[in-house]
Amino acid sequence: MTSSSSSPFDFSLEQIQRWLEQLISRMLRLDHTTSTLRGLFVVISFAGVIFIYTAVRHPIGEVGTALLGLFVPALVPRDMTPLQFLLSELGNTFFSLDVLLMAAALGLPFLLALEFATLYQSDIYEIAQTSVSRRFILQSAFAIPRYDTLEIKEEKLTPEQRKSPFIQIGGPGIVKPNPEFAVVFERLDGNPHFIRAGMSKKERTLQGFERLRRIIDVRDHTFHYDKIIGRTKDGIKIEIQDVNLLFSIWRQSGNTPLNNPYPAHLRDLYWLTYQQVGEHWTHAMTELVEDHLLRFIQNHTFSEILSAVGEPEIRRQVELESTIQRIAWSQPLRRPLRFIYSPQMPQPLPPPVFVPRPQLSNFFKSFTQEFPLAARQRGLRLEWINVGTWNTTHPILLDQHIEAWRLTSENMTRSSPRVLDEIRNQARLQTYQRIIQQDIFLAIAQLNRQGYKPDQVCYEILRYFEAQLSKMIAELSSQGQVVPTRLITARQCIHTALENFLSSSGATFL
Repeated sequence: MTSSSSSPFDFSLEQIQRWLEQLISRMLRLDHTTSTLRGLFVVISFAGVIFIYTAVRHPIGEVGTALLGLFVPALVPRDMTPLQFLLSELGNTFFSLDVLLMAAALGLPFLLALEFATLYQSDIYEIAQTSVSRRFILQSAFAIPRYDTLEIKEEKLTPEQRKSPFIQIGGPGIVKPNPEFAVVFERLDGNPHFIRAGMSKKERTLQGFERLRRIIDVRDHTFHYDKIIGRTKDGIKIEIQDVNLLFSIWRQSGNTPLNNPYPAHLRDLYWLTYQQVGEHWTHAMTELVEDHLLRFIQNHTFSEILSAVGEPEIRRQVELESTIQRIAWSQPLRRPLRFIYSPQMPQPLPPPVFVPRPQLSNFFKSFTQEFPLAARQRGLRLEWINVGTWNTTHPILLDQHIEAWRLTSENMTRSSPRVLDEIRNQARLQTYQRIIQQDIFLAIAQLNRQGYKPDQVCYEILRYFEAQLSKMIAELSSQGQVVPTRLITARQCIHTALENFLSSSGATFL
């Protein structure tokens, strides 16, 4: 029975291929360390090949004798100094024609490849100066010469900075932003590279082809709206004038360290870079505020907005009521009676729905509302807002707008039960007045012209009332409705009065 055991030196072809791919990928990385190692490797390889070729083609021992002659003058020819002898041997050995041809054979392909790559890259990126592309290739491949430094002092780049390889092509390089700025670059694989002022030099070093995506000013920003025009819930166009904002990228309130006065979260920087549409990230806040203001206007009527009262008016009203109550109670003979509420009493009219001005500002500050959450999701924070004046778009409203406003107010008022009862009573009184003016007074005038006496006129009027009551009772009975008791009582009273009148006049009532 035999057991097979795997040896650590048994490598499969796939493992070897995978290791080679990892090695090649590691050698072709575009970071600063790998570029420096590549540069050292190329220089050492070139020098090693030249040295080996020279040692094979020429007696390298003569150079050693010349070096020893610096310390032993007896080895130096009489007509030469030790330094002249050393330079002569170096020239005859390393600067001979065959060695120079060998160096040219190795260096010219490298220079030609560099020039072809420079022309190709200049054509791809539309760069007018080939020196910019040549410098970029040498820095990316071999870290030669030293990396340039891009200083970020403003949110917009200067014309000189726009001509640099940082902007036209990308990294490598070193970024040095001021504390009030956050810079976002994008690596070749698509991952973001966030750079702040407090980071180390290694963290602020760009890899090859890292492109600038956005420069974000993390300080407080101000914005002014000349006017915002919208339509209310009842269709009237109004505008808000002189709206001012103070906002910034989202940061927690509290004490901040001196070395990082403007902290910012990477998530907020990512959103403002990749989720914000537009050239400037501040448009996210200005569009958000304008959208919520327009939504606020659309959700309220014209009277709710323009009839709103502020804290000064409310305070003045409270003081006035307190003064009136104090004066009333200071008069013993005119002290008001205590009000005792009863459930049978009619309910008071509800006060009109008005929106105080502080409530509009708190609409943006309270974390229970929609706006702060929407701003937080965009990586923004509203520090302060000043809502200016509310005006109509024209000095005089159109007649149809005023009529629509009046009808809306009347409909809102008539929706109260107490107001409906009052309207019903007014209609009843108007009907009574019409009956008295048109029917009774006219009948009295006609009877007087016909020569009726006052008693006879009264008798005819009572008969008219009795006929009307009988007609109403008959209609209610035919419809199957309950006849009110007061109608029957009223008809009985009139009937009794008519009987008494006829009895006193000696007639009989039929």
